[in-house]
Amino acid sequence: MGGFPIPREEFREARDGEARSLTFAHRRKVFLVSTPTIRGLSRIEREYDASDQRRFFVPCPHCRQFQWLKFERLRWDKGRPEAADYHCEGCEHPIAEHHKTAMLEAGEWRATAVAADPGTVGYHLSALYSPIGWLSWERIVRAWEAAQGSDEAIRAFKNTILGETWVESGEAPDWSRLYDRREAWKPGIVPAGGLFLTAGADVQKDRIEVDVWAWGRGGTSWLVDHIVIDGGPDHQGAWAELTRLLDRTWVQQNGAHLRLAKLAIDTGYEAPAVYAWSRRQGVAQVAPVKGVEGFNRSSPVSGPTYVDVTEVGKRIRRGARLWTVAVSTFKAETYRHLGLPRPTKEELAEGVQYPHGTVSGVCGPLNFRLHSAVLAVGPRPMGSSGSPG
Repeated sequence: MGGFPIPREEFREARDGEARSLTFAHRRKVFLVSTPTIRGLSRIEREYDASDQRRFFVPCPHCRQFQWLKFERLRWDKGRPEAADYHCEGCEHPIAEHHKTAMLEAGEWRATAVAADPGTVGYHLSALYSPIGWLSWERIVRAWEAAQGSDEAIRAFKNTILGETWVESGEAPDWSRLYDRREAWKPGIVPAGGLFLTAGADVQKDRIEVDVWAWGRGGTSWLVDHIVIDGGPDHQGAWAELTRLLDRTWVQQNGAHLRLAKLAIDTGYEAPAVYAWSRRQGVAQVAPVKGVEGFNRSSPVSGPTYVDVTEVGKRIRRGARLWTVAVSTFKAETYRHLGLPRPTKEELAEGVQYPHGTVSGVCGPLNFRLHSAVLAVGPRPMGSSGSPG
């Protein structure tokens, strides 16, 4: 369940499937089994963290101390993976792999945490436990050495061999440093370097929020405007105002007037209403989008796929075109951009630029604190109680 970018709607269906098992009361068993993916984004990680987090403890053949196997205690001389052995955390005595068979026979599962739900148990097992004749410690070491120099290869090693989540490189910048990165231009005015405008719309229960961005050479971007439209998807006036925004122009510092080249609108809330509005606007300027978990660096934006639309009670098959966005890919790119040093007056370096003036309160200190906190923690996907594997 953790290795695929499942859309929110489909994940809710998985939760509904578990809910149906409630019919069987105490006889029911729900198994959630998966290879973990990205720290903070992996659904199986979230479920395992909520369990009693059982590990398989095996005895040291020398001092008999029980312990669960950790990769950092597998040691070898660089370039000699065939000499790899495991060092006991109790006596530090090296353990040759031929002892593993007896160790596994004497092993036992032990809980290492208190479960949020007493009825939920979780099990974690890495490839270090592979029986003799399967994946050896030598081959594990060779795979680790071969992965060096490639984040993708190291991530695959951690996910598939160690059964651990991958921590994406880069840290969210300190909020005060990000706040100081604001530049001096009037909100609502496009800086001279801005060549075209895009917007992102987020539909909420009682409002629609829109950010307008200008884009320049080298990936440079400026937050030009932040607009809050009162009224949620049930208010036709809100949709009418959003429609008028498509024809609005913003003045560039050199006097030119720019319209929105594209507006992406999130379908995470009240998707049918978003599909219907998007269909009426056509595909040239509006793109409904759906965020999915996980990384897809080769194609971070995919589609379009066709979805059904309901207008005035009539169902229109394949009435709207939906684009899918790999959220984690763009989060990692945001880390990289926000971590760049402030450009000098003589330089135009790529990065994210914010105005010194407030844009409807969006560029105040509190917002920058929250922005950094969200980047550091990452989104927490919805989960369900179960038995993580």
